[in-house]
Amino acid sequence: MIVTGNTKAAIKAAGGGSSDLWTVPPDQIHYDPRDNVRPLDPTRVRKVADSIKANGYDRKKPLGCFVRKVGGEDRIFVYEGQHRYHGALLAISEGTVIERLPLVIDEAKSVTRTNLIYAGIINNDGEKLTPLQLAEKIVELQALGEDNATICARLTITEQTIRDCLLLANAPAAVHKLVRDNAVASTLAIEEIRAHGGEKALERLQKGLVDAKAAGKTKVTKKHLGKPIAGIAQKKITEVQAKQLLQALQSVLHDPLFDAGAIYDFLNNNWADKLPTYQAMHAWLSKFFAWSVIKRYVTANPCREISVKKPKKRTGLIRSDHFLAIRAALATYTYEKTIKGEKRVISAQVPTGPMMQVFVDLCYLTVQRPTEIRLLEWKQDPDDPFGCSWIDEKGGVIHFVPSKTEDSSGEMVAWPITPEIADVLKRAKALAPQLGQRYVVRDERGEAKTAAACRDAWRDAKRRAGLTKMPYTVKGIRAKAMTDAKALGYDIEALQVAGAHAARETTEIYIKSRQVPVSNVRLSLPAA
Repeated sequence: MIVTGNTKAAIKAAGGGSSDLWTVPPDQIHYDPRDNVRPLDPTRVRKVADSIKANGYDRKKPLGCFVRKVGGEDRIFVYEGQHRYHGALLAISEGTVIERLPLVIDEAKSVTRTNLIYAGIINNDGEKLTPLQLAEKIVELQALGEDNATICARLTITEQTIRDCLLLANAPAAVHKLVRDNAVASTLAIEEIRAHGGEKALERLQKGLVDAKAAGKTKVTKKHLGKPIAGIAQKKITEVQAKQLLQALQSVLHDPLFDAGAIYDFLNNNWADKLPTYQAMHAWLSKFFAWSVIKRYVTANPCREISVKKPKKRTGLIRSDHFLAIRAALATYTYEKTIKGEKRVISAQVPTGPMMQVFVDLCYLTVQRPTEIRLLEWKQDPDDPFGCSWIDEKGGVIHFVPSKTEDSSGEMVAWPITPEIADVLKRAKALAPQLGQRYVVRDERGEAKTAAACRDAWRDAKRRAGLTKMPYTVKGIRAKAMTDAKALGYDIEALQVAGAHAARETTEIYIKSRQVPVSNVRLSLPAA
């Protein structure tokens, strides 16, 4: 039996004092997923809600909050304890009475983006970040001006951890997808990148996944990877070697023969017949020499003297049957598996498929650019009310602010929520994560899907549909939608409004560039 005592007397005897513990009605606490470093886990929210319903909310675990100015109002936002917060809301929605939630509010002077990130990472009660999630936050901290020494000290990690995280962060997006889909462990991905470089590592991991699936497994391990490429050393670079590389770099930069002509020869000798790669390498070199100018290693950027041809514009209109095939392939894939000595074709679901189908459907039904659909929000952003695209369910319209025109013509469009669009939005709401939704098209963390993620998913679906060689891109969906609308009888003026084009000519060119003209000239063989 526990004999309890007097709380106030014990605190006084111990020399303690009161703290700034506040209690606030749950509906007065606000949430923005960008303030939390961890993705919201619906399963964990469900577990917390069940615990609260059975035992009540544990007052010993207050929420970490801060006050943010929104539209001139002081609002309380939670940044630590998001699962407890959403668990409480879920329990309340299911009948549990919670009048107030305990919270601690940070002092205004201590609230910065960097401090929120640090606090979120080192939170003892939170789920441990994956290496990829940690990598994303390290990149963000560096972008905010934090040096590696400070990051190491505040996160109690080593420089090697930072180097490994950055290797993963700078890897191809397809590697990130393998890690997020739990098809490969972050540690194995890092080892492969360190040994072979990003592109080769991706190739090896993708082949390893095929072999793993053939063996009935869902995850790549070392045994599924081929032997290391002969002749490639896998040793870490030493300090002496690093100094030698720096000296070699400086000697090359100061070589009078290393000029625009040398860069031109390098590009043309390697990628003259591969314009996209030529363009990408020229852009990378230009950035490198711009950095060298800033660091005073050189006085001019030799890449400025080289004109780069643009890759040939893709003008192929997506055929309707091909569009539907790619759309279906976004959600499913097939692979061969030997069962009892017999090869069978197995169909499986792509975890991100339903969300990507929402993305593609909205691109087509609203005739908007992929960027507008990726960044489309469920509600108007109070911090940027006239610069965001959002869904006005009460008004029955979607307000689009095209990113391509917001700084030029400022053209905007209000798109009615048709029954077809309403059905897509209903599907989107039902997809995870269901709590704290901000973006319509979102990843597993609730953030807006990246352009790379959408592009990669479309490319992979094209491959699964057997359409790899077709010049169809995500951007082509908008062209198909406008061309289909024209075929249905909508005039150029209507399409100009739909596309938020400032000039009629833009709409005409946009359609004509993708619609093969049909000649109406009719001839007969000449008479004898």
